[in-house]
Amino acid sequence: MKKAKVTVAATALLAGATLAQTAHADEVDSSATLAEEQQNQSVTTSVTQTDVDNAKGELDKANNAVDNQNQAVNNAQQNANNAQDAYDQAQQDTNNAQDLVDKATPEEIENATNGVTDSQNKVDQAEKDQEQAEQNANNAQGAVNNAQNKVDQAQDQVNDAQNQVNDAQSKVDQAQDILDGTGSKDILDEAEAAKKDEATKKDDLESAKDQLEEAEKADKDRQNAIDKAQSELDKTEQELADKKTDLDQAQSDVNDKTIAQNQAQTNVDDAQKVVDNLLDEVANHNIITIPSGYGDKLKDFYLNGTAENSQALKEAAKVGLTNNAYKSNNVDRVVINDVNHLTEAQRRELTQFAVDLLNQVRSALGAELVVTNSSAMAFADEVANTSKELGHDTTAIPTAAAKFGLYSVQGVNHYENFSSGYFNPEKVLTMNDLKRALYNTILEMLFDDDTSSWGHTISLTGVGGFYGQSASKYIGIDFSILNYVVNGHSLPLGRIHILGVSDKQVQDNTKFDVNANIGNRDIEKELEAAKTSLEKTQEVLSQVQEALKVADTTLSAKKQAYNTVKTNLEAAQKVLSQAQSVAVQTPTAQAHLVQAQDAYNQAQTRLEKANEAVANLNADIKQKKENLDNAKQLLATRQADLQTKQEALTQAQATLTQLQADLVSAQNAVVTAKDNVEDAKEQLVQAQAYLESLQHAPERLAEVKEKEAMAKSNLVKALDQLEAELTTLKALQVKQLSAQTVYETTAKAYQDVLDAQHKQQLQDEYDALVSQGKTPVPIIDETGKIIGYQAETVQSTTTTQTSHQSLTPIANIPVQKASVLPTTGDKGSSVLAVIVGSLLTLFGLVDIRRKQNSK
Repeated sequence: MKKAKVTVAATALLAGATLAQTAHADEVDSSATLAEEQQNQSVTTSVTQTDVDNAKGELDKANNAVDNQNQAVNNAQQNANNAQDAYDQAQQDTNNAQDLVDKATPEEIENATNGVTDSQNKVDQAEKDQEQAEQNANNAQGAVNNAQNKVDQAQDQVNDAQNQVNDAQSKVDQAQDILDGTGSKDILDEAEAAKKDEATKKDDLESAKDQLEEAEKADKDRQNAIDKAQSELDKTEQELADKKTDLDQAQSDVNDKTIAQNQAQTNVDDAQKVVDNLLDEVANHNIITIPSGYGDKLKDFYLNGTAENSQALKEAAKVGLTNNAYKSNNVDRVVINDVNHLTEAQRRELTQFAVDLLNQVRSALGAELVVTNSSAMAFADEVANTSKELGHDTTAIPTAAAKFGLYSVQGVNHYENFSSGYFNPEKVLTMNDLKRALYNTILEMLFDDDTSSWGHTISLTGVGGFYGQSASKYIGIDFSILNYVVNGHSLPLGRIHILGVSDKQVQDNTKFDVNANIGNRDIEKELEAAKTSLEKTQEVLSQVQEALKVADTTLSAKKQAYNTVKTNLEAAQKVLSQAQSVAVQTPTAQAHLVQAQDAYNQAQTRLEKANEAVANLNADIKQKKENLDNAKQLLATRQADLQTKQEALTQAQATLTQLQADLVSAQNAVVTAKDNVEDAKEQLVQAQAYLESLQHAPERLAEVKEKEAMAKSNLVKALDQLEAELTTLKALQVKQLSAQTVYETTAKAYQDVLDAQHKQQLQDEYDALVSQGKTPVPIIDETGKIIGYQAETVQSTTTTQTSHQSLTPIANIPVQKASVLPTTGDKGSSVLAVIVGSLLTLFGLVDIRRKQNSK
């Protein structure tokens, strides 16, 4: 409907453009003719500058109106484009949602659930790996710290050994000085300084002992905090495991209820489809109404088959052909796989369809009703399968009749009404095609059977029963396709076999069961039952949806509880990490105590040395030499010890370098583990989102379908608005064209007036000079245009004569029109170009609608 409407609009616009163009051409011709006439007429003042200005004003208004409307069309076109994009996106969303619904099978939901579980397990494992990596990094850091302590200790030992060497060297120097008799004052000063230093270092040692005691207390508090945090962490981990179990159970419950909801929704959809199909069948129930007087004319012909009665029946019947028509319904659009081998259910459906039509006619006539009979159906199937003739096969029919215990005479047909050519056997056929063919067959047998002497009509209506004759009662229908050879070519032809049997024709009840009747469908009753079933499935769906909502709520609560405990676990891990990050103070305090002890020991040694030096100062020469030798021996021993300590320091530094490299690797592993945790969490979010999308696929589909419908409605509105704006534009362009024509005609007429006035003025000037006996000489401007006359100045007779001859006669003097109006160009052509552009836009609009309607 929409396409038709737009096409009409496009056609109207094209016609309008043609009319406008034609009108414009007519007006131009008229104005040109008028101008020519005015040039030959006397000067008038019928057209004034005011008229030109007014026409120009109207043209400007028309131009502005078209410009504004062009903008309105552009805006409408943009809105239509945006609406089309939105509709395309909505369709894509619907397709995606439908794909998701198709995927949302119980198996896929179970797979998605397993995917969420796997993703959660990967997150848990990644977090454990991160925790292990962090522990490894902490261990590596501890190893580096220990190695650094060993390096520091080795360095201290080297420093101590170096001090010992320095001290021994000092003793050698001192012993040498004493032996040489020099440095006695220095020795005494050193003894006094060493005594003071020993007292200071003793105070430092006592302070270091106090600090060690405080550090040990702080470390005990630290360990208590770590133990408490670890205990809380262990408790939270167990709680998280319990919450995970609850979450998994809630998720499983949601999955089960989602599957139940999907199944319930499927049941509702199926039940709704049954109801819709039945409503469609009711709305499109096929009927055959007999014309007024048809029954009487039929009976007249049956009693007296004259040509006059046949013609009268034909006249009464022909209305039946025009007043009755087949109605299709959606249920019957199922494809028939093999017409030659219809299933029993298909043959029964077709027979019931025919029986319903025949009984409508027989009821209207008051004749005996027919019934669907399984033996008659089998009889029809036998005839259809064995018949090989273009018309009634009078061998196959009596042979089949005898097989089913019916009266038979070879070469005679007592049972079959036959038709061919009512359906195309070379196309894909549906039940709808077969029913249409059967309907039209019966319709023409009832109302267009005069060429068969109304034999089919009499058989189908059972009119003979009114007069004691045998009438068919048991009906069977079948279809067949037979290839006929015509002029050497095989021609497939579709055939319909309507078999009717009366009680009198049944000779063997064991072969033809007159009680095997099948009642026709009661569609109204089926519809009522289908509606009841739909209500029940809707109730079940509502219950399941409510249960799913409860399960979803529970799942949300379980997720919240799980996330809360998980947050608590992270907090507990953070507390433990913070407790563990507190520096251990005892080793440092112990190191300080060792340093203070060493410093005190060194101070004592220094004091002892200073006292010894004083004693040596007072010793004899022999003792001084012995002291010097002892000091040199001590120096050599301590130098060897220094070498050993330096080698140990080098080894400790190498170990520290390796452990530092291991620490870097461990720290990199922590970074990788953290990235893995983030990746696993992202995959978990995706898996959870996919599972949720599957669980709510039907709701999502309904939502996007609603949005698609809204987008479609918006698109239609936008297209309608675009069409309206284009129509308005066309009307304004016609007005613009008219205003342009009026302006051009008025301007030309006014210019003609001005030209005529100017010409008359020149003529007056010329005549005045001539009347004065002067020779007029034209005044020509820079463009070569004569703008006036003046008397000739006498220079020579030749010149005067030549000038005079050039001005005579006055009618041949070229008089130019003054250029007082702006040139506007061919406005009609530009208007037509706009109209053509509008047509192209409108054809684009048609294409959009076609696209929309094809989806």
